[in-house]
Amino acid sequence: MRYTGIIFLTALLSTQAIAADMTPEEKCSKLGDIAKQASQMRLDGKDMNKAIETLQKADNKGLSADRVSGAVRISYMAKMKPDSMRDYYISECKKDILR
Repeated sequence: MRYTGIIFLTALLSTQAIAADMTPEEKCSKLGDIAKQASQMRLDGKDMNKAIETLQKADNKGLSADRVSGAVRISYMAKMKPDSMRDYYISECKKDILR
């Protein structure tokens, strides 16, 4: 039982270290992928709140639930095709990095 706790703690710390090591550009790329998925979900007729819930539960290490929720909401409002949405989101995210 004791070793299980140590292993769990080690795994938890290593995943947090990986998340902390993401560069802002990598975060923008990951959010762009989320925006693309959300855009596809919108086209498929999935409810926005369900899309937010689904993508927040997905493996999005290094991204806060608020950032994921924001990417989904923007994708639903923009009503762009998935690939265009991804490219747009990444370009806007990178502009924010430079400010």
